[in-house]
Amino acid sequence: MIRQETFGLLPDGREVRLFTIANSFGESVQLLNYGATIHSLTVLGRGGKLEDVVLGAPNAAGISQCSYMAGTIGRYSGRIPEGKCCVEGREIQLERNIGRDFVHGASGNYARKVFDAECSQEENKVVFSLRDDGEGGFGNEMDVKTTFIFGDDHCLQLCVEMTAEDTTIVNPTNHCYFNLSGCGKDARDMVLRIPTAMRVGRGANGAPNGTLRDVRETPADFLEPKTVRHAMTIHPDGYFSTLPAFYDEYYVFESANMKLEAELVSPSAGRKMQIYANGQGMVFYNPANRAPEPGKNGAIYQGYPALCLQPGFVPNAVNCSSFLSPIVHKGETFRQHIHYVFSTF
Repeated sequence: MIRQETFGLLPDGREVRLFTIANSFGESVQLLNYGATIHSLTVLGRGGKLEDVVLGAPNAAGISQCSYMAGTIGRYSGRIPEGKCCVEGREIQLERNIGRDFVHGASGNYARKVFDAECSQEENKVVFSLRDDGEGGFGNEMDVKTTFIFGDDHCLQLCVEMTAEDTTIVNPTNHCYFNLSGCGKDARDMVLRIPTAMRVGRGANGAPNGTLRDVRETPADFLEPKTVRHAMTIHPDGYFSTLPAFYDEYYVFESANMKLEAELVSPSAGRKMQIYANGQGMVFYNPANRAPEPGKNGAIYQGYPALCLQPGFVPNAVNCSSFLSPIVHKGETFRQHIHYVFSTF
């Protein structure tokens, strides 16, 4: 079942719509046409308890100021140093919106756009569509569709489709912050598994530089499941450069086919989530160093309120030939698939 209603008005007067997809178990996902955003995701835990497990903006008036919580990031997520890249021999200068670098689409970021929307009651599906007119320095247009499906299989399916009118680079993802234990709980007490031993090496500006490093015997090692709190104590000297300590790590997988990229478990809530995706990499991020930020239902997000797990191409892959190329050619359609599968124990 899909229900539609008004979420609120943006400062410029545009309406933001809220779409709720519910299954027969009482679980639901709430989606906003602003940013093709996952506003809430309420799933079962131990004893049949339903809880919202994602962070979200407090209201429509403040959503444009929030830190991309659960928005669809595009055309290209991640950091490109100096905003420079080369596509088929053509030098491209993108906007520089964070210091001297391009990050998350700059002025064209999809997380700050109002999408058109269509619903299919029979398929429990909401499709958001957008005409990307080349903002952020790209200069060429794309048709973008972000599709969400949520049913009785306890799986939220997300697919971002991008059709190129000219050859370009793409790296869409979703910037969802998860806390399976519920709002207000410390996210470090969740158990995380990331089944790869490879993480990228990074330059001084934080962007991947084309090298690979082994995660073993570092706090980035989640080959075997462990709490994030415990992982942060493993040989930490030299790993965390600032306090409070936080992760901003890029993991690389051997396959770019649909595969398990992460498993997150809340022992206290009896709730598990598995993330399957078809990208080559995944970002693990928990911004503990950020200023307190207002959230849903009067919450203030600070410290370790949730973990962000973002599948996609390796950031800066366009400048690193050792990684899978994010180039999509004229007339081609690129599809990024992400499945969030929930279960209880």
